[in-house]
Order: sequence, then C-alpha cells, then structure tokens
Amino acid sequence: HAVASLVVRSSRSIDTFIDFAKAEASALLLDHRDVVFAVSDALIRYRTLTGEQIDETIRAALLCKTWGASHG
Repeated sequence: HAVASLVVRSSRSIDTFIDFAKAEASALLLDHRDVVFAVSDALIRYRTLTGEQIDETIRAALLCKTWGASHG
C-alpha cells in the first residue's frame, strides 16, 4: 500500500492500482515463463549467479524459444 499511495490518493484507487499491478506482473511472468524457468533452473543448479550468467541464461532461453518457434 505504501508504494501505491505514492501513485494514487484514495483507498479505492490504491486497491485498484494494486489489482492492476498484480495482473500486469502475472501477465509478464506468463509471457516470459521460458526465461523465468531458465533462471530458476540455473539458480537451483548453481545457487548464485553473476549478472553475466543471468544475461547468458536469458539469452539462451530466448534463443531456444526463437529457434523452437521457427522450427516447430
């Protein structure tokens, strides 16, 4: 609520803003679930990742998704 209250004023607007933010977050995670799962798998495997490793994991997941879409 604290962050939402910086954006909107009324209690009703705060609740509406939070509901909107939840829906957007869910949609983003679903749209990019291949990347989310790839990063999750890498974290389970290695426990920690550097920024470079995260970038490479994301790059690889996106390449697999692109390759699969064009060859599937």
